[in-house]
Amino acid sequence: MFPIMTRHKTVSIKELYPVIEKMLVSNQSVRLAVKGNSMYPLLRSNTDWVVLTKKHKPSKYDILFYKRDNGEYILHRAVRKKNNCFYMAGDNETTVEYPVYEQQILASVESFYRNGRQYSCNSFLYRLYSLLWVLLLPFRHHIINVFKMLKCVFANKRRILM
Repeated sequence: MFPIMTRHKTVSIKELYPVIEKMLVSNQSVRLAVKGNSMYPLLRSNTDWVVLTKKHKPSKYDILFYKRDNGEYILHRAVRKKNNCFYMAGDNETTVEYPVYEQQILASVESFYRNGRQYSCNSFLYRLYSLLWVLLLPFRHHIINVFKMLKCVFANKRRILM
């Protein structure tokens, strides 16, 4: 169980990574707040948390935490694996990043928290979501646009009803 924190301090991932690395090397899990929208709709920025663990054999569909050649730390899904290289994409993206080599991968997401509830990345529903979302990669921009329109429509209906 994670301690309840009453105060939060925002620290860049570059500053925090040496601590994260020590924890991962000693087989400890690391809980981090999600920042950014590339993994939406699964992960929401400034709301959801992920639990990272060291994974020795990352595979397709895993959400991986890796470091780009330019020094950026990224959390994206493996949409394809070819030899020791991964094709990576955020759930809210339609472009695929390639190559990401196994040595760039620092950890994988084992679970995530939304509204205080923990969801395992090994559950049947999560794995089904991952499979479908990767298969729908060519159509994501249309799906995401429909969700945005529906969100606006329902937001407007609520305002009218009030």
